[in-house]
Amino acid sequence: MSRRFAGVLPTAAAVLFVLSAYAFFGSTGTWEFRRVNWPESFYGGQVEGYLLGQLSLRHEADPALAKLANPYEMKQREGIPFSWDASYYKGKYYLYFSPVPALIFTLPFKLVGKGYPSDALTMTFFAMWAFLASVVFLGRALRHIEAVKHVPFPVWVLLAGVGNAVPFTLSEVRVYEVAVACGMAMSAMWAYTLLRFLERPSWRTAALMGLFLALTVATRPNMIVLIAVAAVAMFLSGARRTMIAAAIPLFVIGSAYAIYNYQRFGSPFETGLAYQLTTKPMLDETPCSLCSAADFSRFMNTLMHYVFYPPKFVSTFPFADLRYNGVDPATSFPARSEQIGGIGALTPLSILGSALALLLVLARRVRDTGTRAAFYVLAAAWIAMLTLSTCRWVTGRYSLDFAGLMLLGAILGIEQGLTFLREAGVSIRPLRVLVVLLAVYSIVTCVLLGFAGPRMAFKNTNTELFERLEKRF
Repeated sequence: MSRRFAGVLPTAAAVLFVLSAYAFFGSTGTWEFRRVNWPESFYGGQVEGYLLGQLSLRHEADPALAKLANPYEMKQREGIPFSWDASYYKGKYYLYFSPVPALIFTLPFKLVGKGYPSDALTMTFFAMWAFLASVVFLGRALRHIEAVKHVPFPVWVLLAGVGNAVPFTLSEVRVYEVAVACGMAMSAMWAYTLLRFLERPSWRTAALMGLFLALTVATRPNMIVLIAVAAVAMFLSGARRTMIAAAIPLFVIGSAYAIYNYQRFGSPFETGLAYQLTTKPMLDETPCSLCSAADFSRFMNTLMHYVFYPPKFVSTFPFADLRYNGVDPATSFPARSEQIGGIGALTPLSILGSALALLLVLARRVRDTGTRAAFYVLAAAWIAMLTLSTCRWVTGRYSLDFAGLMLLGAILGIEQGLTFLREAGVSIRPLRVLVVLLAVYSIVTCVLLGFAGPRMAFKNTNTELFERLEKRF
């Protein structure tokens, strides 16, 4: 075995482990993803609608809804079957989530596979995409660091893959999780193309970065804040004329999405959220705001959830689970409580890496291309989290909007920060041991969370396997 191959083998094993974990939890331990009929998935219904030449879902709304004075009032819908969380407008159902997952995966799968993918398979696909893009980003960014690496790369690979809420979320997948996973994949590609642009600013690399930036925003509109970060990165790079190349895909995709919304709801800025069939009428609701003292109290509470909310550890398998959120019903969306784990509690290295990154910025030690890219990504993640904290609902799946990007930037911050401290005469051996221990904690904890899932979804779906594991451990 050559020395080069032997060096690659641990990384390949780490990648294989993460991909296998995604497939395992996405299939809730069965290793099987069955094809489904279109009524079993909103995205299947959306593609069916496209194939029939319509923008609405193929799912048909009960005519009784049209006879109601206000079909968005839950009490008035009692006794009438309806599609929960679909957008109902002028007698038809629409998907208020982005069509990007349907166009990238569901439609091609339908044309090639002669059936529809389950939502679990769709999320697994996008989660794998996001992970692989993250690994490529890390590998390329770390090559720009001249100093000796302080943590073995396979450890970073494992942390980037399972040191987050992805295993937990994969155990129960619906339309919501698919949208988040697709946005996660697009934002990971944005991070990688941003790095490529900083390496070699050109119209081509700028256009690629603009493409994945546009797809990220089209999938998760709350990620529009990434545009500002990308603009600053391009402006400071010196290649300011290439901003036009990045703006072209943003304009084209943004215009297409605006026309798509106008054709469905008569407004370029209405995605369908106002017409959502949920627990309360949404037409006059503002999903995200920070305009009052009540809004600020919700913002602080939500921010604490996303950063510090701890998991709970118990003596029985799977030994870890996420706690239910503690929101103020007077200022938050009136729905059942969902589970959430803070990024600092699940992946404390995100906080440590962010602190070291700030230290490097203050010391003006942001020199190489990989570190600059990582810091832009890290800044984007924190801004995305702050923006998301203004919204009226907090749940674990939303943390995936920023958790992956934050960890990518934090890893580079740790590597460069440890080098800086060593050059300053600080003994970093204890810190290196602490970093590895915290990485192991996150990897083990988050994998165990996969065996729980939202409301113990893994156990409820595959009771036989869960009970066998419970008896064994």
